[in-house]
Amino acid sequence: METLYKLDKRKMIMFLLIFLLAASTLTYISIKDNIEDKKILEQYDDSVKQGNFDVWGSDLIEKMNYGRASQNHNMGILRTIVICGIEITILCLCFFKNSKIAVDQEGIKAYNLYKNKPSKVYNWDEIENISFQYGEDIRGFIPSYGMKIKMIKRESAFIPIKKFLNNEEIATVVMNYYDNVELSDNDEESYSITELLKDSYKEYKNGFNIYIKYSLIVLTFALLKELIKNPIVVLIVLIANIFFGYRALIALNYKAYMSYNGENIGFDTGWEFAKDKIGRYFVAGLILEISLIVFIGMEYFFITSSIGFNYKVIWSIVLGIVCILSICRIYLITYIASIVDKDKSYMSLNGIIIKKYYKQVMFMFFVSTLRIVPIIIEGIINYKNLNTGTDMIQKSSYMIIVLDLFLMPFISCYFMRILKDLPVSSGDSYNE
Repeated sequence: METLYKLDKRKMIMFLLIFLLAASTLTYISIKDNIEDKKILEQYDDSVKQGNFDVWGSDLIEKMNYGRASQNHNMGILRTIVICGIEITILCLCFFKNSKIAVDQEGIKAYNLYKNKPSKVYNWDEIENISFQYGEDIRGFIPSYGMKIKMIKRESAFIPIKKFLNNEEIATVVMNYYDNVELSDNDEESYSITELLKDSYKEYKNGFNIYIKYSLIVLTFALLKELIKNPIVVLIVLIANIFFGYRALIALNYKAYMSYNGENIGFDTGWEFAKDKIGRYFVAGLILEISLIVFIGMEYFFITSSIGFNYKVIWSIVLGIVCILSICRIYLITYIASIVDKDKSYMSLNGIIIKKYYKQVMFMFFVSTLRIVPIIIEGIINYKNLNTGTDMIQKSSYMIIVLDLFLMPFISCYFMRILKDLPVSSGDSYNE
């Protein structure tokens, strides 16, 4: 007998309306800017539009202005296409895909909203194991509780099940047909922020001599990036920072992790451990940086758009809040990637942990971002004088680097206290 689970329509409609409101506003602003750019282009004479670019021509400046306006218009069209593409992708993945699932004696069937036949069928004899857990891959952003189906000969799948009506029954029904099912949850009582701060300070103080050595390595490369102006040398420094600066950060995390687990390691032990984790740490850091760049780019888009000032303020604040809430959900991935083995998904582990420690992570995220307050203050005070503002921001950057020398190890101790039960060897399992 087939058991069918459908979406919670009320919840999905609410999220869909919120998404459509934000997406339509973003698309409207982009199209409106394109129309404004097109009106600017139409103001130029045909002689300017069709004429050859002549350095000695009398209308050189006008042709240059037309070229810039034309370039802005083309980039605006490309921006609109990219925005629409992202919106359609999110709409399909989050609202159209896996709108219902069915479980019967043959296996598990997933249906898309726009199809009557199942889009995916997972037969019992083709499944290696099934686990119910929080987060998987990019879904660690949310994180969502779902069903991970590991297949024997084809790609595994993760189906979020919280959005289905009667989702609590799904695991029980699956276990009636299939034996190799693992239930994972994370409902234990979490450490309070006060406890984390006390334990972090104690560990920071006890291992200060080693922590400061790792921090000095990171500080050296940060200063070199600020002081060196030659682009080729800067590139060399950036590459060296990946191999040595990142290695010091990983070793710092590992030192704190091992200390919390009762093993006091030395500088060389942490440094040796870190050499095999650089690639994984780099990828995790790249995911985090790209996410930040996307939000910063969207914020810049709102600020430079042609909408009214009040709307700019409102949407910038909303986007800033969304950015903070989203980044805090993946803020742990670099710390997780620096200590767990390659066969462990740092996104999956992040999804499990962030469910319990989201407030604690958000607290330290705010604390760590306080160091950029001097840059924000200088930017506001000297926003009319570009040269003075740039000089003051650069000086503030040096202050931040020096502050990080002492703050960064403490932050690492804080997060490693949260992650102390994570596995660092293949034979271990996450202690839930």
